[in-house]
Amino acid sequence: MRSRCVFRPVRHARGRRREAGMRRAASALATLAAALALLALGACGNEGAGGNGRAGANTAQPGKGAQAPLRISGSNTIEPLVGALAERFQALYPAIAIEVTAGGSRRGIADVRGGVADIGMVSRNLNDAEQDVQSFPIARDGVGLIVHRDNPVRELSGAQVSAMYTGGFANWRQVGGGDAPIIVYSRPNGRSSLDQFLEYFKLDKAALRAHKEIGDNAPTIAAVAAERNAIAFVSLGEAEIGIRGGAPIRLLVFDGVAASAGNVRNGDYAILRPLMLVTKDLPQGDAKKFIDFCLSAQATDLVRKFGFIPYMD
Repeated sequence: MRSRCVFRPVRHARGRRREAGMRRAASALATLAAALALLALGACGNEGAGGNGRAGANTAQPGKGAQAPLRISGSNTIEPLVGALAERFQALYPAIAIEVTAGGSRRGIADVRGGVADIGMVSRNLNDAEQDVQSFPIARDGVGLIVHRDNPVRELSGAQVSAMYTGGFANWRQVGGGDAPIIVYSRPNGRSSLDQFLEYFKLDKAALRAHKEIGDNAPTIAAVAAERNAIAFVSLGEAEIGIRGGAPIRLLVFDGVAASAGNVRNGDYAILRPLMLVTKDLPQGDAKKFIDFCLSAQATDLVRKFGFIPYMD
């Protein structure tokens, strides 16, 4: 039988004081119980939360004793691909949280060296000073030259591109186009497309004469689509996706070879680059599990979907 406490009022002053004190105590206990209940509910909610593996997204914060997320940072070019791979991986391993952050290939290498990230994303060849990291190529891409779809120029040589980017040519008629100024778009320091471009043409960044520097592939494609006299270099795979999606741009034939995924696959296209994941040491645990997944047949269709060539093709 459930017991019940009944407080009966008394009429003298001492009784009234005692009654008020008991009411205050009961109220404090009720407040404490409500606060504890809210904390318990919050803990349950956090326990079931999860991230979606994309840059800028909210991810589950590990509670006391919970596993820390797998941190991935680096190349803007492959961040969308790695984000999609992370989502598929997390569907198989829901206990493993993943955070993916874009910021350029150099940042990816710096972050794994400094312990800020477990895995770095790099979309170019490693230079001599970067050979200390472990590298795992997952795909291949090219650096393509794009112009507006209405530009009559269809093809450029290496010498012509070099002259356009260093100020030697300033008008499209100098390369077979119309009488219009050449609007040169380049990339800021730290971008792998810039590093690959400079390496291929054997140029220093200081030698470039660009009208504007644009950080990522998507805004570069958008800028060329909006400027009929522009030229820029971007991820070949992303440019092909943009063209299929209706962007009014064209990939130029370069040194007699069409800029296409097929010519990246067979190695005929000149400006090639690997897309890779890097770690400070040989990967272990969740990092190894994720890299193995990215190298497996389970990742192949996503690599192609994002316009790249699986590395082992």
